[in-house]
Amino acid sequence: PLLVQILLIYFGLPALGIKFDAMTSIFLALGLNSAAYQAEIFRSAVKSIPEVQILSAESLGFSGYQVYRYVVLPQALRISIPSLVNEFVTVIKESSLASVIGIVELTRRGEYVASYTYRALEAYLVVALVYFIVCYAISHSSRRIEKALKIPGYTGV
Repeated sequence: PLLVQILLIYFGLPALGIKFDAMTSIFLALGLNSAAYQAEIFRSAVKSIPEVQILSAESLGFSGYQVYRYVVLPQALRISIPSLVNEFVTVIKESSLASVIGIVELTRRGEYVASYTYRALEAYLVVALVYFIVCYAISHSSRRIEKALKIPGYTGV
């Protein structure tokens, strides 16, 4: 789990002589965790390209590089956009775990407001609303990107 990765990087690595500040630790943990998911997303997108397209490109004399550059990658990128955007939204939501190692981020600010005003419901509703607006804006933007990259008449692989 991501929380364990954050704790291992921030508290565990210093035992091995490798010390990072809190912000670097959270960036490293979120980055490594997300990179693993993104690699799997892109791998599956590349694997979804029908083998016949690769063989057809090779029969036309394309080199291995050209096959991937002109046939596989353009399709794989289009296929992976929704999943990559979903992963990006997930990273935004998981950033709230930064408060565990003392970083003051949106959720922690909401906690401060709730404890200062004794109005926890309102404070956390505002935090939830901010997360919702940011994630909705990203998702909506991705739909526009998908629409712009859509090939007319192409129904997918």
